[in-house]
Amino acid sequence: MGVPYMTGLHARSVFSLSPALRMEQQPDRLCDVCQIPGQEWPDVAKPFEDMYPEFPKLKAAEEKGCDTCKLLRHALLHRYNDEAVAEASVDFGYPPGTARPSWDHRVTLTPEGRLGRRELWWTPSPYPPPNSRAGDPIGLNLKIRARPPTKEVLSPENMRLIFRWLDSCDANHTSCEHQRLPRLPTRVIDVGSTGGSEVIRLIESGNIPGNYVVLSHCWGSGTNGAIRNESKLLQGNMESLQRGIDFKSLANNFKDAITATKKLQIRYLWIDALCIIQDSPSDWARESAHMDEIYANSYLTLAATSAKTSSDGFLKDYDSPVAIRSWKSPKDPTIDGKYYLTYRHSVLNTWQYIEDKTLWATRGWIFQERLMSRRILHFLPDFELAWECRTEDDSQNLSHKDRSPKDRGYWILTKEKDPRISKPVPGFDATYERWYWITSNYSPRNFTYDTDRLPALSGLARVFKELYVPEDQYTAGLWRKDLIHGLLWMVRECEAASRPSSYCAPSWSWASVQGSEITWPTRTIPMHCHKTYAVELLDVITVPATENPMGLVTSGTVTLLGRIRQISHAARPAEPDCNFRFPMNLFCNKQQIGNGDFDTAADKGGQDIWMLQIIEQQQFYCFIPYHPTALLLSRSQGSNTFQRVGYAILEDENLDFFNCEPKEITIV
Repeated sequence: MGVPYMTGLHARSVFSLSPALRMEQQPDRLCDVCQIPGQEWPDVAKPFEDMYPEFPKLKAAEEKGCDTCKLLRHALLHRYNDEAVAEASVDFGYPPGTARPSWDHRVTLTPEGRLGRRELWWTPSPYPPPNSRAGDPIGLNLKIRARPPTKEVLSPENMRLIFRWLDSCDANHTSCEHQRLPRLPTRVIDVGSTGGSEVIRLIESGNIPGNYVVLSHCWGSGTNGAIRNESKLLQGNMESLQRGIDFKSLANNFKDAITATKKLQIRYLWIDALCIIQDSPSDWARESAHMDEIYANSYLTLAATSAKTSSDGFLKDYDSPVAIRSWKSPKDPTIDGKYYLTYRHSVLNTWQYIEDKTLWATRGWIFQERLMSRRILHFLPDFELAWECRTEDDSQNLSHKDRSPKDRGYWILTKEKDPRISKPVPGFDATYERWYWITSNYSPRNFTYDTDRLPALSGLARVFKELYVPEDQYTAGLWRKDLIHGLLWMVRECEAASRPSSYCAPSWSWASVQGSEITWPTRTIPMHCHKTYAVELLDVITVPATENPMGLVTSGTVTLLGRIRQISHAARPAEPDCNFRFPMNLFCNKQQIGNGDFDTAADKGGQDIWMLQIIEQQQFYCFIPYHPTALLLSRSQGSNTFQRVGYAILEDENLDFFNCEPKEITIV
């Protein structure tokens, strides 16, 4: 059951306050505006006007001891800045249909002129909580967890929660099982044994058996975010780090990871920056090729989800004000107690917040790390811990909804039924659809280095090959046995897409485009059996750049036998129609022959455009009108050598456009 919360305020019940907190703060320290007479939750409204950006009246009430005004001012100062306050109004309130143990704070920000003042209207409007029920009085009545506030992320209470998650997973989750003592990665950080040496050092493990923890984090970039050399393993400092690591010199994320590992009573920790030689291309290629195994075999993945850079840290003490309120049930006077309000950064549930609001979830390497990890402990803003494993999700504050299996993604790593397909499709093999799900979700991710696009997926590619297609050949992000369909990828946002500055993949591979999600046409309908390919695959060759056959490539070619014709030009119509997948009109001389789109905005400028038929549209297109049936190519080095620049479909009246002899061509 999700915890009720407000955009800015967050309620929890309190039954036993710590002595320190009890001395610091008493409940119901309220000003006249915040005071609600009686305990029957009457429907009252007390307008309160204040001025942005300092909110002087809230500040005065805070100085006189009103904890709720202090909390509200803190929330407003944290949430709004000159860009955000352009909104006409913002509600600080609970979602409809939930319990409302406090008030609905309606905030209206009215700009006066470009740089004018903003006014704050705060209208407390109490609502009765739900009927009393047996059990935990405040928790059950207000649907909030009975948990007293604590300022320490790894407090004894929080550690008990973490160990409870771990123990439950170990005892009950068959999907999360792994070898009890897996072999350690090539190098690990020895954080010291419990009650033993306090020296932190890098060790060559010799791949001995042992439990270890891994860190998943954003490196950051720029002057303030980049990882300093003191926090990296380099060829020149390996011996020094093996003698001992200076804890104080480490990036804050690394300090916090060491602290958490010790609290977990695990001796070994793996951090990419400290366990892979960063200035050795051969070591980096060798170790990164096994990244999937490193995360899959770890005891636990620590996710620095709230940290945008390595210097941010993720074990920051909670410093938000707390307002403690008394409460009595209007239905049963024997049920009473206290609850407290804290500031919450977002109204999104835990998993929405992670996906939509964290930099961590947008990074390329983290996609593989997350899918391969058996279980992850997230450290979030608002002092929140969240748990995900291959079996279930949980959150410290209960502010989450369980994700559906298709959103969790772990089904990709098993031979379980594809949860996206509700009904079996006769004769349909969904094997490669799993790979297209992986690459479609992976494609919009961001990288510090463009050339990491294929290496950061190589572990998943290796697992996919072993599990599903052991006899197939991996070719720059696609699979040979399904290559014809694989070539029909589409760019969701052409204007946002671009070609990487460094060579990452041949133009026929989705990995040659960045900045947009890549999708594939569906095959999960009965009519897929009507599809007839109009092109024959003669050969596909890719040249690996390293010893990792599924990593970076230096070149790649696809040789096809098919029908190809030149078109004269492409143009966007003056009044765009609803065909968002194929917004460009394609012409041969002055006649429109079809529609399509380009892979990137830069590809639109080409004049030498050719159309290669991939599917016999006469038999297929009438069933799936948004399925591309041809590729757009631009001539490259030789007369029969081309680069991919887009995709297309034909107009119904021009299905004979490809009435020509097949020819052998090469796409690079």
